[in-house]
Amino acid sequence: MADATTITSRVLDTLANSGLITVEQLGAIAESASDGRTAGDVLLERGLVTASDVGTVLEQEMGVPRVDLSSYAPEDEALALVPADVARDRRILPLFEIEGTLTVAIGDPMDVFALDDVARQMGVELDPVLADPADLLGAIVQYYDVRAEGPARQPAATAAPAAPEDGTPPLPAVAEMLTEAPEPPPAPPAAEEAAEAHAVPAEAHTMEQVAKADVAGGGARIDLDVLAVADSRKLALLVAGILEDAVALGASRIHLLPYKEDFFLVYRIQGRLEKVATAPLSMQAALVDAFKGYAKLGAVPSSLPAVGRVHAHLGDADVVLTVSAVPTVAGQRVVISFAPQRPSPPGLADLGMSEAESRALRAMVERGRGILLVCAPVAAGRSTTYYSLIDHAASAGKTVYSVERSIDFEIPAVAQVMVTPGSPAGG
Repeated sequence: MADATTITSRVLDTLANSGLITVEQLGAIAESASDGRTAGDVLLERGLVTASDVGTVLEQEMGVPRVDLSSYAPEDEALALVPADVARDRRILPLFEIEGTLTVAIGDPMDVFALDDVARQMGVELDPVLADPADLLGAIVQYYDVRAEGPARQPAATAAPAAPEDGTPPLPAVAEMLTEAPEPPPAPPAAEEAAEAHAVPAEAHTMEQVAKADVAGGGARIDLDVLAVADSRKLALLVAGILEDAVALGASRIHLLPYKEDFFLVYRIQGRLEKVATAPLSMQAALVDAFKGYAKLGAVPSSLPAVGRVHAHLGDADVVLTVSAVPTVAGQRVVISFAPQRPSPPGLADLGMSEAESRALRAMVERGRGILLVCAPVAAGRSTTYYSLIDHAASAGKTVYSVERSIDFEIPAVAQVMVTPGSPAGG
């Protein structure tokens, strides 16, 4: 079987387990996918599967949900992570992002085989959902409007082109609609001055682009040279300065990226990766250890992945910082994510359940035996329901452990364990 570390390898393994392809064909497909061709292209060329076969496997075997885009609004933060040309060319629509995993909708099941390349290009982990092809392309036109500075809401009925009878998405028409829009009017002087003050450079999404990009002017206050002679006090001040600087610039994440002989301090601001500072790679370890110590991860060896959360007051807000470190051959990659502190999860009655439904669920949780599955479409409230149930279980006197990839609500009475997918703890 293929090493199931990518979306493509997981889909190919599932196709083999379902009997649609053999193990021998699986290996040959992986070897043949090159020169811009995906494993999906090879599967279609050899007539091994159809798009319908892949769609069935995604839904029934892998649990990939189907989303009705006509009644779902993507989050603005997710839209900002994917440029319009990438969304259009790759036929994907970002829906929402949680702890570094971006959920994207695809219309053609075979497009799932192109997501690994997109993930490498964007520097984020992708999670697919399925959507109607025509609805998908209409939504791309609706939510990405090159005539404005950001994603714009327009009626999809007037923007979406009709799909051909064979169901193939009319990409040329969509591309024409997006690329031939008139240029935006010149920004007023005040807006230009504001943009210069924030020193936001052109978008950079790959390591090569980050390496070639100039240091953004907004990070001039961050001096990594102090790492050469830094003691514990200077390191603590540097960490605090980076956090305050990132929040002041509106960053959602901080990245420490090792690359060849250097490492880069990078902020993600409204979907753009901006290089704030750079220093020799030999100086990175001290800063990594300082951030890990800030998140109480100092005891985790540098050879192992680590993830931790810590509360902080930055700027005028109380935030939760998630610090994750992953060892690579170049050095440790560190990501510090910002999230607002959230209140306790709502009760079952607050979720719209009737009193009878709430009583039934509470009785199931209090019984303490069996298994309770919480299933729903994407963004339909599965996580909130789950947190409400474990909160009630803890309040009823149960000892509750919760193993989670990302923690949306912190419940003091619950032993919440956060794991990193792919790490020894996360399986």
